[in-house]
Formats: sequence, C-alpha cells, structure tokens
Amino acid sequence: IYVAGGLGQHRTSTGGALMAYDSKTLKLKRVLQRPSISIQTLDCSPDGRYFALGKEQGEVQLWDARTDKMIALLGSHRSMVNTVTFSPDSKTLASVDLNLYDYVQRAPMEGTLYLWDVATKKRITKLKNVKSQGYFSVAFSPDGTKIAAGNGTGIVQIWDLMTGEELGRYQGAASALATALQFTPDSKELACTVIPFAKLAHGQSEPIQLVDSKTGKRLRSI
Repeated sequence: IYVAGGLGQHRTSTGGALMAYDSKTLKLKRVLQRPSISIQTLDCSPDGRYFALGKEQGEVQLWDARTDKMIALLGSHRSMVNTVTFSPDSKTLASVDLNLYDYVQRAPMEGTLYLWDVATKKRITKLKNVKSQGYFSVAFSPDGTKIAAGNGTGIVQIWDLMTGEELGRYQGAASALATALQFTPDSKELACTVIPFAKLAHGQSEPIQLVDSKTGKRLRSI
C-alpha cells in the first residue's frame, strides 16, 4: 500500500513523504520519497504496474510499482494537482488542477484537464471544450468509454473517450466546486457532488446528484 504522508506514528507534518506498507500487516516497508513538495493525490493503475503522483507545485509523476522508482515526470500543471486517476485498462492517466487561491482572492480561476498516454509518456490532446477555469475532480467510466470532470464553476462535463466529443454536462450552482465524481458500475449514470463555496467554507455538504452519463441530465438526488 502506498501512502502519501504515512500512517499513524509515521505521519509527517508536511504530508510530503511517500511510504510503502505491507497490505496485510500495515507495517512500514520503506520510504520511497522524503518530504519536499507535498503530494496532493495518488492513484495506482488497475493492472498493478504503475502508480502516479500529483504534487502541490503542479508536477505529475509516473512510478513503476514493481521497482518503486519514478520512471517519468509527465509534465506540469500551472497550479496544484488535485486529482490523478488511471483508466480501467491502465493505458491512460488523467490529471486535473484548479487554483483555489484564485477564488479566495476573487481572481478568475485557472487550470486544466490533461490526459497522458502511459506507454509513450506523452500528453494526449483529444478532448474538446476543455474549460480554462480548471478542474477539481475527474473519473473514468468502468467500461472505459467516458471520462467526466468537475470544475469550480459548478459544471460537470462528460466526454466520449474515443472521439473526444463532449457528450453532455451538468450545471450545479454557479459558484460551486464539483468535489467528487463516480460512475455507476454499469457506466450509465454518474454520481457527483457540487457544493457551493459558501457551504464549503462552513463544512456543509449537498445531496449527491445522479446524472445520465450520456447527456448530463439530472435524474435524481440521494
């Protein structure tokens, strides 16, 4: 198990260390990376071959899970990487950034959504209508045909991965953050949470919205 920041007594004050634990005993096996620039997000590929890190200063790193060595610095976002996630076939990595400090300073938010080819370590530029305001959450559908991303203006977009065309979008409150996304196992619906910044500031939440994954049309809330 890979943990950014460590478990229990091994936790670091910065959250920047990357540690490996035995999945059965939870005993610390080794420290892969000492605290420097804080790790914000981590994901392992479904095939078990890789894991990816997103860092505070915008770096996206690809590591070999068999050797525990970094094999590629895929590139850099303009601000903190909020989420990295692999596609179900482990061939594509998605990373998103959104500078929330811009919202605090009442400046236009910036950021983007990148797709990376894991084999070539190159960026894929095939999604259309990608917003320049940045994204906070991203998810692939289990069947590998779609990808969804949510930004800081209350919008959740859904794309066809093969064509890059935008299939649809869900619009929540205008000044809101799409904090989490998850497709249903059959890939037909997308669950999302879109929370107004005013509520986030007070630790409040919103109902989960279920939308049609082909159109973005709201179906129901739970």
